[in-house]
Amino acid sequence: DISFAFEQLDMVDLVLGPTVDGGYYLIGAKQDHPQIFEGIPWSSSEVLSQTLSRISSSGLTVYQLPVKSDIDTFEEVRELWLQFQQTPNLTHQLPHTFQALKKIFSVMDKKKR
Repeated sequence: DISFAFEQLDMVDLVLGPTVDGGYYLIGAKQDHPQIFEGIPWSSSEVLSQTLSRISSSGLTVYQLPVKSDIDTFEEVRELWLQFQQTPNLTHQLPHTFQALKKIFSVMDKKKR
């Protein structure tokens, strides 16, 4: 997605990767546009919609990447760990994420003992 986002910046001013919870996982811009992000209610379901509104009212163009999930809470980290356990090929698709989570949860298991 990152390489594709850079390619899109040849045609638009900003690239956003929206998340299912109303935020975004990626922001790309050709130039600094602080007015778009100032006063945004971060960690709310309105982040993406307010950002898109500000982009539009500033006369800028935007490309939106596919919607994805993100991780904001430890409960969501646990859910991702369960997905790794239930979907074996996910380990091969995201090996670094799997290794990081494996370390986190092995430490937590040791502390429980």
